[in-house]
Amino acid sequence: MSFSSLWYDQNLFSEVLTYIFYSFLVLLGILILKYLFRIFGEPRDSDILERWSALLTGRAESSSEFLDFIEHELETRDIPYKFSIEKLGFSQSNFVIVKFNRTYKAFIGYQKIGADLHITWSLWKRPSWFLYIPFLGWFFRRFWLGIVITDQNRMLAFASFTKDCTENVVDSIMDEHELDKTKLIRASSGKLGPL
Repeated sequence: MSFSSLWYDQNLFSEVLTYIFYSFLVLLGILILKYLFRIFGEPRDSDILERWSALLTGRAESSSEFLDFIEHELETRDIPYKFSIEKLGFSQSNFVIVKFNRTYKAFIGYQKIGADLHITWSLWKRPSWFLYIPFLGWFFRRFWLGIVITDQNRMLAFASFTKDCTENVVDSIMDEHELDKTKLIRASSGKLGPL
């Protein structure tokens, strides 16, 4: 074996190792980005605890006043929660976002569908980033269990309150425009059961 062929084999071996190393770094970077998007990203379906919606037939023109009604309902009930009207992502419509704490939020919004207005309410939970720390998440889950149970009871009250505000606004719009309330389903659906 000559020196030049040995030198070529060593260079080839180091190039292969370099490609493997960089491939590993790219894979690690993708996993870290996926992890960060999970923590700081938009809610996923698995994060949504409860949903409720109502279709108001022929009331698409009420969409402009819907958010004003919700805002007024929240203000008159003197809530201890912060709320804001925001446009999410590339959405065409605004949402009222009521924040219970860093973990729980209620989203109240609408979609115009032709001449109809579809009103939605959803409650979602974003678990604390402590729970995503590798190998320590299980410890934090056990440590915070008592706090979580109390927090869930407070969250149920929050969910019932924000859903009730949304239903009151839907009721007032239906009364104002003399729509049939017998078709309105009052129960929500989701992980919490009907509220």
